[in-house]
Amino acid sequence: MSTTSLIQLCENECTDELLHNGNEVLDANDMLEFIIHDGGDPITIYDYNSSSPTFCLTDISGGQTEHIYYISAIAGNESGGHVDFEDHCFSSSINTPVIWYDNPISYIADEEVSTCGLTIDLSANELLPGEVGTWVATSEFWPTGESTVHDNEISVIVSQHGDVEFSWIVVNSICSDSDEIMVHFDETPNAYAGEDFQICGNYATLEAVLSLPASSGHWSGNGSFDDFNSPTTGVTSSGTQVFTWREENGACWDEDFITVVFIQEPQP
Repeated sequence: MSTTSLIQLCENECTDELLHNGNEVLDANDMLEFIIHDGGDPITIYDYNSSSPTFCLTDISGGQTEHIYYISAIAGNESGGHVDFEDHCFSSSINTPVIWYDNPISYIADEEVSTCGLTIDLSANELLPGEVGTWVATSEFWPTGESTVHDNEISVIVSQHGDVEFSWIVVNSICSDSDEIMVHFDETPNAYAGEDFQICGNYATLEAVLSLPASSGHWSGNGSFDDFNSPTTGVTSSGTQVFTWREENGACWDEDFITVVFIQEPQP
């Protein structure tokens, strides 16, 4: 066998890196096969492999993690499709021990979230004893408050708006797992509806200003707007009116107000 040292694997891995050197010597009645067993005397065989010493934990009925099993190459006369242990020329290689470990679980409930500003609170599953968790991201970030990158619940701040993918990586012995969440750090707009003014008649032109290139907005209030989705629009009304300009950038928004006094024109 290519090694007789302990092989340590995660529960979803197999012993495909274990090899046989191919130096067996067989007569016409002999066969070579590989077994995984308990190492006892007599041994209990859990599974056979006729072609290679590759075994998975699922090959063992009732297989358990944190338990040492043994893999051996055996050769001898064929009997019932397997090597006959009673063959006086039966031969077995030195046992190769193997142990499987539980895979840790990493879990974040959300896959994608948006937040207004540069901060957000993140939450992942709690760690089990012996596990270590770490937050990493595709962009530089800093924990805030008393939280650290090893806490499953963390408050973070980033340096600029945009999309950042955070990963919660959980390590247990030699095994690890990770889960990801995409965070959209959206900029909150600064709405500007214009300055208050008076006008003769019942028609006025409103001139708001978008603060962000990607934002949009709409007008509301007691009046008839030519286009309430346009920053610059005409409105028909009377008396003293307060119009609201709401600017939106994704889920982030801001509002500003403008007072317009419509003065009735005198009649001759």
